[in-house]
Amino acid sequence: MKKFKFSLEKVLVYKEQILEREKGELAKLRAEQNSLEKAVENCNKDFSHVNNEMGEKSARGINVIQLRQFQYQLDMIRQEIDRLKKEIEKLEKEIEKQIKVVLKCSQEVAGLEKLKEKQLAEYNEAEMKANELEISEFVSGKLAREQSVDY
Repeated sequence: MKKFKFSLEKVLVYKEQILEREKGELAKLRAEQNSLEKAVENCNKDFSHVNNEMGEKSARGINVIQLRQFQYQLDMIRQEIDRLKKEIEKLEKEIEKQIKVVLKCSQEVAGLEKLKEKQLAEYNEAEMKANELEISEFVSGKLAREQSVDY
């Protein structure tokens, strides 16, 4: 009997490649999201540092110009945090879309793999039947030869 060959092997390999590419894209988006979240953390630390410095200098006494400089720095940091948070929200939407794409690709690959397993099981069953038939013919032939020798 011929060796088992899955008829859709090329399609399966192609779908697996697409799945890996889409997973890579998802990982890239998540890495970018993590980077933006770290940037927000750093901005929050900067905000806290500038705010503490402003409080210390205010307690000792500062002029209006220095106070406005601190307020300007704090405003710029707030704006940067807002910008980063908007980017994170945008990325989260892209990540949700990408997760759907990855799930769809995973389902397609899983479907093809199940089909391959089913075809392999059918092939194995047919091979077992062919082997049984071959053994039965061999045994029948041997018995027939033994009986013809007895006559």
